Amino acid sequence: MNPLDKPPGVHMNVIRFVTLTYGLAWVIWVVPMVAMDGAYEFNDAFFPFMLAGSFSPTVAAIVCKFVDEKWEGVKGLLRQVCRVIFPMKTYAYALFMLPVLAVLTYAILRIQAVNPEESTLLYVTMAVAPINGLLGLFTGIGPLGEELGWRGYLQPILCRKKNDVLAAIAIGLIWAFWHLPLFLFPEWRSGLDLPTFLLLYPLSTVMLSFIMTKLWRWSNRSVFLAMWFHSLVNSLLGLMTDAEVFDFAERSSVSVYLLILGILLVCCVLFEIGSRSSHVTS
Repeated sequence: MNPLDKPPGVHMNVIRFVTLTYGLAWVIWVVPMVAMDGAYEFNDAFFPFMLAGSFSPTVAAIVCKFVDEKWEGVKGLLRQVCRVIFPMKTYAYALFMLPVLAVLTYAILRIQAVNPEESTLLYVTMAVAPINGLLGLFTGIGPLGEELGWRGYLQPILCRKKNDVLAAIAIGLIWAFWHLPLFLFPEWRSGLDLPTFLLLYPLSTVMLSFIMTKLWRWSNRSVFLAMWFHSLVNSLLGLMTDAEVFDFAERSSVSVYLLILGILLVCCVLFEIGSRSSHVTS
């Protein structure tokens, strides 16, 4: 084999994908943000840019896969989106573990709606997050444009040595800081100041990446399940941190975010236990 024909190594594949993903999204997002002159707000004018930039991981994945393996590689990548048949227990873990933990935690801590009469309805809404996630998969920003990149292209590269923890840390940090320009929008930060958000947000994406790594393995590399879970998370955590919906009383935005991180940590532990159980993985 001619040395010039050798496929790029793991590190070069990652660098190329990340550079293209970040470059596309940041150019699309930052250009209209400059016109905001510091008054950053998610408005109708910014939405098309937000949507277009959210597809940069998918575009980067397709381009990188084509460079690596031509059209056969691209077809194999896209087939992961159609991979929907796997054990029901995998679906159960993916779709209900986090919502159940969330409802139990909020109920035990007596976190109620701003209007207490609506508390039961909110708990039910949290419990049916899988349905909202499925609907949001086709109507929201994020999962549809991102997961072919994160879980379809990047995950297999970083999991070649089968180290779930290191893969989760790497993907979680790449995933977190890909959003960096959006950190300037107050709505994005769930009430947190920028320095605190810079510290806590990557912790959440690393833990979510760990969970999604387990699901990726259990579902035979299904990008569809990753999209659904990602959309479920967006729906559920968006509701759980909404101070206009829930009465957090004496709880600060930081304490609420730390509570969410605690729930995610418990979920990670349960998924790790599940990965060691033949009842889940077989």
